[in-house]
Amino acid sequence: MKKILGIVLVMLGFGLLSLPTTAASDLIGFQTPSKNIHCAGFMDASGTTLRCDILQNNAKIPVRPKDCDLDYGNAFEMTLKGKSVRGCVGDTVANAYPILQYGTTWKWAGFVCSSSTAGVRCVNLSGHGWQISKSAQTLF
Repeated sequence: MKKILGIVLVMLGFGLLSLPTTAASDLIGFQTPSKNIHCAGFMDASGTTLRCDILQNNAKIPVRPKDCDLDYGNAFEMTLKGKSVRGCVGDTVANAYPILQYGTTWKWAGFVCSSSTAGVRCVNLSGHGWQISKSAQTLF
């Protein structure tokens, strides 16, 4: 056991092994009680974005755009102003976010999301957004 611990410490010291440094409480986002929908907020040089991913999606997904060679149909994105879109993504925002209980609201940086047994509804400052669930998704 001491030998294994020593190897791990050496690997950490040389940067060959890294441990996560972000605690779940530092993440900006939420997940539904079913853990099927995960939403995360991002701020970077290009602006402020909200993204929600559906892990199990039974709804009919629109045809993938020709310029999308990644996963399409299960990620939803919007900025503070303007319309929401389905994302063409190669990753997921699913993480150990706090649970947004049904009947409650999450507010962050101008976005407002409400969780219910019917799914998640998120709106930006322009009044655009989505109503998403496992069985149906509407962008507005």
